[in-house]
Amino acid sequence: MPYDAAQLDDAVWVGWRLAELLPLTPDERQSLLETDDALARLTALNVLLPRFQRD
Repeated sequence: MPYDAAQLDDAVWVGWRLAELLPLTPDERQSLLETDDALARLTALNVLLPRFQRD
């Protein structure tokens, strides 16, 4: 997926892309996409991210 590097500085764009691309449950994805606050969305994603890290 092509993107402009400047988009990585946009919290709204990053949050939407992570919610779109990560293998989340449907309920998790829906909750994230319904969140209007970009910082709240990134905070929730930050809680979920350790699940996707390899040991």
